[in-house]
Amino acid sequence: MKHNFLPGRRFVNLDVLNQEVLLWLERTANAKEHTTTHLVPDAEWQVEKQHLRPYEPLPYPISGTIGKDYHVRKDNTISYRGNFYTLPVGTYAGPGTQVVLEARENNLFLYAQDGKLLAGHLIESGKGIVVINNHHRRDISTKIRELQDSLMQQFTNQEQAGLFLESIHNRYPRYIRDQFLHVRDTINGCEQRLVDDALASCVDHHLFSSGEFHDILQHHRKQKDKQSHHAVFKAFRPKTLQSDLNKILSFVPESSTITTYEKILC
Repeated sequence: MKHNFLPGRRFVNLDVLNQEVLLWLERTANAKEHTTTHLVPDAEWQVEKQHLRPYEPLPYPISGTIGKDYHVRKDNTISYRGNFYTLPVGTYAGPGTQVVLEARENNLFLYAQDGKLLAGHLIESGKGIVVINNHHRRDISTKIRELQDSLMQQFTNQEQAGLFLESIHNRYPRYIRDQFLHVRDTINGCEQRLVDDALASCVDHHLFSSGEFHDILQHHRKQKDKQSHHAVFKAFRPKTLQSDLNKILSFVPESSTITTYEKILC
């Protein structure tokens, strides 16, 4: 689809595009021999579909805990088989807060409702034990905000910097510290004008990640280096004495006659 159907195709609207792709599948993608398998997809589908059976769910659950909702306590823990397991600070968002619990072998995994992994613990065999991950007790949001504020001071345009950093925060909430540190390392020791130009380019093109910011900054730096080198060569004026210049201009290299080479070859 991406590399064979879409390139060079004129977009009218989605309805037309859907009609065109169905025709393309019928005449090309599914009708022609595959270059690797040397089989025709549609012909293989006609054979395979005869062996398909209706979906039937398993008569028993794979595990009694997979996908099970558990209530989060006010102290950001859940109770599982007589023990308590910690969750990151801020997980509890009022009565009714739930996480999804999954037990695999001797490990316990706790997920948010959107599937984001919140915590992992080894399952304790005793009773009444509070299994703590010390990292869960740390409220890192304040430190992240301080890091974000300090980064903003590295840019001249505070409004653009705020938009850029907040967009990164929204895009990579789980890796925001690494993202911000990468931005900080990228601009460390770099010329202010290049930093500001890279920021403006990222905002204009909606490039909200530390990696893209790094690449854009490197591009601006290379462009500046090229311009600097060009200016140096353009301004170069060699200083040669007039007497030496006259010698250079009047210099006549030695020459040989054809008879010299004839004597050597004969």
